[in-house]
Amino acid sequence: MFSRLLLSCMIFSVALPVFAGQPAEQASPAASPESAGTAKQPSQQQIEQQKARYERQRAKLEGKLRVEQVLLKGTGEKGVEIEISYRIVDVEGYAAHPKTTFIADEASSRLVPMTRLHKLFTPLPAEEAEKLSPASLTIWDKEGVIKPGQPVTVVVAGYGQKHLIPVAGPDYDPEAVATLSITRPNPKLVAPDAALMVSEVRVIADGHLIRVNYSSKGIKQLDASPEQTYVENPETGERHPIAKVPRIGALAPKDIEGKTGTYMVIDNAGERIKPGQKVHVVVSGVRAENVPVTGE
Repeated sequence: MFSRLLLSCMIFSVALPVFAGQPAEQASPAASPESAGTAKQPSQQQIEQQKARYERQRAKLEGKLRVEQVLLKGTGEKGVEIEISYRIVDVEGYAAHPKTTFIADEASSRLVPMTRLHKLFTPLPAEEAEKLSPASLTIWDKEGVIKPGQPVTVVVAGYGQKHLIPVAGPDYDPEAVATLSITRPNPKLVAPDAALMVSEVRVIADGHLIRVNYSSKGIKQLDASPEQTYVENPETGERHPIAKVPRIGALAPKDIEGKTGTYMVIDNAGERIKPGQKVHVVVSGVRAENVPVTGE
């Protein structure tokens, strides 16, 4: 459930000592394309050594970030304003880059990144940090992913803290937040009376892909961007975009106007959508809800 989140944290935990000027563990040389096909599988001893290295790196970061509050504030053009009050303690430095700071919903593993670099809190010894007011940073949640009462993980400059509970401020408006997730069609591509008729949503390729067969009315052209065309899992809110293949592109016809039936192939990352459940299908911003999923 937390695969993407854990992967991000692992990357940060290994990379952070390098950014901070601390000595890093010696890395194995990267395999060349020529040798990749003949590379030996790692032995159990090598796997255990790798795990031990990771655990040592993780232990160095444990407890370094101390989040005091995750406050959900008002909704504006950028989305929901999230204010995080925090301290970073007992470190010599950190990775001051936007990609190392984010908040993630633990139920869906959806990340809400920081879009621009903030001036971060100066690291201090723990006893000194507790005497000062916490620092704060702002992250804008443009889709309303983070909800009050739902556990989140916060990562600041590569240091993480799990199982935090966001609280709603006086300006938080659930109705305004609900409008953020609504996909609005591009009027240049979609007629006002456009409609989407989905005939089948089927899991294929051992669960890794989903084929959607559909017909449409009033959609002049497929907008294959992940913001306009996707399959949504209503249980988690996660959106699965059209699958793309190198040198081919999106696995879906672009010209769909006037066709009685067409298809698209969706990336079912992590095999999260399974036969038997229902999903929402969105094509160029036009929506069909609660479509049942079938299996191979």
